[in-house]
Amino acid sequence: MYVYTNNIIKVWKSRLSQKGSFAQNLAVTFSGSALVTLIGFVLTPILGRIYPPEEYGVFSVVSSILSNITVFSSLTYIGAFLLEKKEKNFIALVQLTILLNVLVCGLLLITILLFNVSISVFFKIEVIRNWIFVIPVLLLLSNLNSVFSNWLLKEKEFKGRSSVEVGGSIIGRMGAIGWGIGIQNNFTGLLIGDLIFKLFCFFGFLKAGLYKKISLIHVYVSWKRIKHVMMKYKEFPLYQLPTSYVTILSIQVPIFVFASSFGVESVGLYSFSINLMDIPLNILGRSIAPVFFQKATELYEVDKLKLQSLTLSIYNKMLYLGLIPFSIITVFGDVIFKYVFGEAWEVAGLFTSFLGYSYIFKLTTTSISAIFTIYKKQKLEFICNLVGLILRSVSLLIGVYMNDLRLCVLAFGISSFIVYFIINMQMFRVMGLRVLKHVIKSFLLIISSFVFFWGMRYLLEGYISSN
Repeated sequence: MYVYTNNIIKVWKSRLSQKGSFAQNLAVTFSGSALVTLIGFVLTPILGRIYPPEEYGVFSVVSSILSNITVFSSLTYIGAFLLEKKEKNFIALVQLTILLNVLVCGLLLITILLFNVSISVFFKIEVIRNWIFVIPVLLLLSNLNSVFSNWLLKEKEFKGRSSVEVGGSIIGRMGAIGWGIGIQNNFTGLLIGDLIFKLFCFFGFLKAGLYKKISLIHVYVSWKRIKHVMMKYKEFPLYQLPTSYVTILSIQVPIFVFASSFGVESVGLYSFSINLMDIPLNILGRSIAPVFFQKATELYEVDKLKLQSLTLSIYNKMLYLGLIPFSIITVFGDVIFKYVFGEAWEVAGLFTSFLGYSYIFKLTTTSISAIFTIYKKQKLEFICNLVGLILRSVSLLIGVYMNDLRLCVLAFGISSFIVYFIINMQMFRVMGLRVLKHVIKSFLLIISSFVFFWGMRYLLEGYISSN
C-alpha cells in the first residue's frame, strides 16, 4: 500500500513539475481560485454585517445591467481567441473586440446622458442617479479585462492570471469594507469596491506579461484582416451571442422580476445568497473551465477518445466535490446564514436552501461547457439555454402570480436544477457518450445525499429540542 501511494505521489509530482502540462496549469488556476474563495469566505460575513439587504439589492441591479450589456459589447468574439492559431489573425481578433467594446461603451454613455432619469426610474434605482455615469467606465474595464484575461489564457500565463485575480479580490473587497466602515454603508461602497477590483485587474493583467505584447495591436493594423476574422468566426455573433445572452438573462431574470414585484430588498437577499454559492463554484468550476477549454481544444484535433475520457473525469470529480458543500448549504442554509451573517440575512439562507442542488449541476456545466464550442454545436447550446430561459421565467411567474417571494425562488431553483442537468446530458450526447448511465448515477447520488443530510438535520433538531 505504501509503495502504491508513493508511486502515485511521484507521478503527480512529475506531472506538476512539467511546464505547461494540464496538471500544472490546473494546479495554478485551482490554487488561485482557492485563495480567492478563502478571501470570500473570510470577508463576505464582514460585508454582510456592514451592508443591509436593500443596498445589496441596488448594487445587484446595477451589476445585472452591466452583465446584460457586456455580452453585446464584444459580440462574443473573445470566445474565438483559443481557436485561432495564426498570430496576426489573433491580433486582428483582439483589435476587433476592443473596437466593439469602445463603440458600445460610447453608445451607452450617450444613452445615459440623454435618458439617465428614465433609466433610473425604470430599474427602480433612483438612489444611484448621481453614480449612473460610472456604469460605462465599469463596462469598459470589465470588457478590457476579459480581453486581457483570455489573451493570457492563450499564452498559457496561468500563474500571472491567477495572481491578478487574487490580488484584485483582496483589494476590491477591502475597499468596499473600508468605505462602508469609514464613510457610508450604502451601495456606493459596493460600487467603489467593484471599480477598485476592475482597475487592479486591468493594470495587473498588463504587468503579468501583456505589456510586452500590447504594442502588437498597433503594429498589425489591417482592416482587411479584421474583416477576415470577423467573417471567419461569424458563428460566434450568430449563435454564441444569442446563447450567451440567453444564458445570462436566464440567470439574471430573477433580479429584475424581484425588483419590480417585491422590491430591492428581496433582490439583495437573493443576490447575497447566490454570491455565497458562487464561491465554491468559482474555486472548482471556473478554475477548471479555462484550462479544460485550452486542453480540450488540443485533444479535439488529435484524440477525441481521450477528450471523452477527460470530460467524463472532470464531470465525475465536480459531481463528487460539489455534492457535500451544496448538500450542506441546501439542508442547513437558513441556520448558517442566521448565525454567521445575522438575522437580517436569514431569509437569504432559506433562498440558498431552495437553490443549492441546482448548483451541483451548474458546477459540472461550468467546468465542461466549452464542449459546445469545440464541437461547433452553438446552435444546440442556444436551444438548450432558450428552453431554460422559458422554463425559469414560467416558474418565476407562478410565484409572482401567487404573490409569494419564497415560492418564486423555490420554483426557480427546481427549474434551474432541471435545466443544468439537461445541458450536461446534451454535452454527453454531442460527444457520443452513453447518457442514460450518467442520468441514473447522478440522480442516485443526489437522492442519497438529500436523504442523508435531511436525516442528519432531523436527528440534530430532535437532540437539541430534547435537551
